[in-house]
Formats: sequence, structure tokens, C-alpha cells
Amino acid sequence: MMRQRVDNQAQWGQERWKSLGQVGQHETHLDWRRNGIYKTCQREIVHSDATDFVLMGAQEEITVLGK
Repeated sequence: MMRQRVDNQAQWGQERWKSLGQVGQHETHLDWRRNGIYKTCQREIVHSDATDFVLMGAQEEITVLGK
């Protein structure tokens, strides 16, 4: 599950859920699209199963609007 807090708002946004795949599937790529427009963003990622979870990396595409 992932949710985000945009521009230092007091409350978190809605939860967004994605499956990590089946048992024994070790290479899963999650793509969270349409994350909105913001100056700052804090993300919370929750793994709710009683299994190991390793976040190997994260990447964000940034587009400068206006100027």
C-alpha cells in the first residue's frame, strides 16, 4: 500500500494498493502513475504480510511546469 502527503498537508491522501505477485516471484516491478502536481511530497509504503520486504530502489520522473 502506498499513500502520499502533498505540499505538507495535515492529512494523508487515499491508499493505493498493488500486488507484489505470487509466492516465489522474487522480481516485482511496481509502477505508481498519476501522482499529481506538487512542490513537496512525502510517501508512506506499507507491506502488510508477515514476510520479508526489501525496497531496492525508487525513481521519480520530474517535469518542470511553467517557466
